[in-house]
Amino acid sequence: MLVSFTVKNFLSFKELNEFSFVSGSTRLKNERLYKTSKYSLLKFSAVFGANASGKSNLVKAIDIMRKLAIGGLPPQMQNIWYKLNPEDKNIPTYFEVKLNIQGHNYSYGFEYLAYENKYTSEWLYDLDKDIPLFERDILNARFDMNIPLDGMLKTKMDVYRDDYKEDCNHLFIQFMNEKRNLIMNEELGVLIHIYDWFAYDLVIVTPKERLTSTTYYTEGKKLEEMSQLLKEFDTGIDRISCVDADEIELFKSMPIIAANQIREELKKISNKRWHDFFVISDDLYLVCRDESGIHYKKVYFIHENTLFQFQDESDGTKRLLELLEILLTKKEGKTYFIDELDRCLHPNLSRKFVELYLENAKEKNMQLVVTTHENHLLDLKLLRRDEIWFTEKVKGESKLYSLEQFQVRFDKSVDKAYLDGRYGAVPNFDFESFPL
Repeated sequence: MLVSFTVKNFLSFKELNEFSFVSGSTRLKNERLYKTSKYSLLKFSAVFGANASGKSNLVKAIDIMRKLAIGGLPPQMQNIWYKLNPEDKNIPTYFEVKLNIQGHNYSYGFEYLAYENKYTSEWLYDLDKDIPLFERDILNARFDMNIPLDGMLKTKMDVYRDDYKEDCNHLFIQFMNEKRNLIMNEELGVLIHIYDWFAYDLVIVTPKERLTSTTYYTEGKKLEEMSQLLKEFDTGIDRISCVDADEIELFKSMPIIAANQIREELKKISNKRWHDFFVISDDLYLVCRDESGIHYKKVYFIHENTLFQFQDESDGTKRLLELLEILLTKKEGKTYFIDELDRCLHPNLSRKFVELYLENAKEKNMQLVVTTHENHLLDLKLLRRDEIWFTEKVKGESKLYSLEQFQVRFDKSVDKAYLDGRYGAVPNFDFESFPL
């Protein structure tokens, strides 16, 4: 579970900004907190703010950290530093997460000098014992490790540590992931747990990405659950049907380049069982591979016994399809970041989505962060004060803060006060110089 995320010198975030899941002084709705020996953690947060205030940059920041942590350096320099100060291109971007993993609390982070496309430092701290487990100062060729090891394993790690003192192209958790089957023991396991959190438990959903897994279309029970939920959201859909599609006819209907790309991608898949989506002419298809070969299916949506194609559905229904996994997943421990939750969704639907999630979160250990303009969610009957966050841009620099700092009374009409500018994070218009 995510305790907090801190970023500095990233796009509009010039100074250190911390986004925290640690609960505040609010005592209401405590039933949906995740309690550890050190923290009580929130399971939901909504981030509000004017356009271009930094909401999406917050999501981009943790997304970039995830990609750097598991994918390594990009092929070329990333233009991600704070650009209003030219000198900041020479200052590393700072990323840090505090995590609760298997009941223990850790702080992991690194600094990335985007202008030179290299790492400059990396660290991991045990927050329960208040000790560093390892610290890398790459620029000064220093690598200190405080993980108790002995024998051959200690000898191996001393060699690896010496090799990585000046390695500015790789993070140590990436290396440990590659060696997980060779040198793993209980003490070193935390390094793998950190890597796995980024790889499997942190999920980023931008407006251009689809979240809901293909398993919800290929597994009968999940398909039924998704169909029922779509019906209850008043989409007009009674159920979803996946119909076999002829491969020859399917590939005839798409550009040759696209068809060849799909065939080449399928050749690279080594898993015996695998499935994925693709969209052709705004129609939704599944490609599935099992022991008997490769199969293609076209997804239809049934309204009153009539087949509708994906292209026939509204943008709001398509958006809902992208997000339903959050409400249906049985997996625990995941942290979702959704940029623009309310894109294409009716205000009542956005609120109902959050209500359903919060109800599920009472029984599941999971987290959801959304950015939104939907002021229907600014309701202390629905959310806790500490679940409401704002981004405000002042002179080109984004600031991140929580409603908790205002100590608002629980019977206060927060949405009206917000739109009136009481908490900042709203647009300030100036049309005096614009002739109308």
